[in-house]
Amino acid sequence: MTKSALVVSTLMLTAFVVSAAQAQVTVEVSEITCEEFASYKVMDPEKIAIWLSGYYHGKQGNTSIDRVQLTENTKKLEEDCLKNPEILVMQAFEKLFGESK
Repeated sequence: MTKSALVVSTLMLTAFVVSAAQAQVTVEVSEITCEEFASYKVMDPEKIAIWLSGYYHGKQGNTSIDRVQLTENTKKLEEDCLKNPEILVMQAFEKLFGESK
């Protein structure tokens, strides 16, 4: 193998490894349980709470966000999830805040 062929092969392998490492993982939020939410098994609960807030606000056509309320709601959701780890986090959110919140 020539030196240039080796360099090209190395670059191609490096590009493949880097692109594989940067691949995104999709999360189906409707399948996240409260136990997974509260124990950071999927991701930071605050990020999930932000997504949930945006999802439900978007359904209502509301494009504003109250940062203080979001923080308080995230804490309430975490507390409820610790008490009810078997339910889905979206169900817990709807129970606590209703679809319109």
